[in-house]
Amino acid sequence: MRVLLVEDDANLRFGVAAALRAAGLAVDETFVLPVARAATGKPDRRIGSLVYNPGGPGAPGVQSLEEGMDEAFGRAARDRFDIVAVDPRGVGASVPALTCTADEDEDEAGAGEDASEPPAPEGVAPLHPRTEKERTAAAEGARAATEDCERHSGDLLRHVGTQDAARDLNVPHPRGLDAYWDALPRAEEAAGVYGTAAVTAELTCRGWPSGEGKPHRVEADGVAPVLVVGTTGDASTPYEEAVSLAEQFPGGMLLTYEGMGHTAYGRGDACVTEQVDAYLVDLEPVRPDATC
Repeated sequence: MRVLLVEDDANLRFGVAAALRAAGLAVDETFVLPVARAATGKPDRRIGSLVYNPGGPGAPGVQSLEEGMDEAFGRAARDRFDIVAVDPRGVGASVPALTCTADEDEDEAGAGEDASEPPAPEGVAPLHPRTEKERTAAAEGARAATEDCERHSGDLLRHVGTQDAARDLNVPHPRGLDAYWDALPRAEEAAGVYGTAAVTAELTCRGWPSGEGKPHRVEADGVAPVLVVGTTGDASTPYEEAVSLAEQFPGGMLLTYEGMGHTAYGRGDACVTEQVDAYLVDLEPVRPDATC
């Protein structure tokens, strides 16, 4: 799979896709990704560009930037950097885009026929499945969602993983069900139903087709010092993972935010904003055990 980055213009994006088809290159062999930029407030003092991914996973970067996501960056950073966003491959306005539902043509073609869609699992799983019946419903719902994505997106799924998205910016594999159920009590203790919902939401990833990548430690010899910001009460990206990631980078630095919620920078905490902006603008390292 190859990648082309184009400005966020619908005519240009789909014009590129049409040109690829005309050249005999199937669009599903090349991702066309839209890019948007919020220019620095002080162009005469511009350092460069900050490229960000809004996460999700699967959230479109261009749309979030158009909706004012650049305001989440500290004023010092916005004054010195352009903020650049990309729609990760397979989501948002990328071409092709991942779809897990039938389009209108498929709906019309299947009307009046005995469609091969599997029946939806009975009931809706609660945010914290406790009984065997509830856990079965959660697992079946995740399986059905994965099969829908495979049915409507096919081999595309194998090319929209974390490593693919990271590579595009130039910079999990199946687990047994018991691993998810074992995580529920800890998630509930840490963040209530928000924590358990984050665990059950990951069930779909369990059956997701994967590429050849395997979990591994960071290998980044020669990389510039990396600042990792970890939130102690983050149910989506546990704090322990931030600690581990910072330790794996040569010269890695960890800034700890003691609080609840997902992420820390851009949420209004002056301590976090000041230290991250100082690192981005002046390359000022955070001290060991820095905490906000």
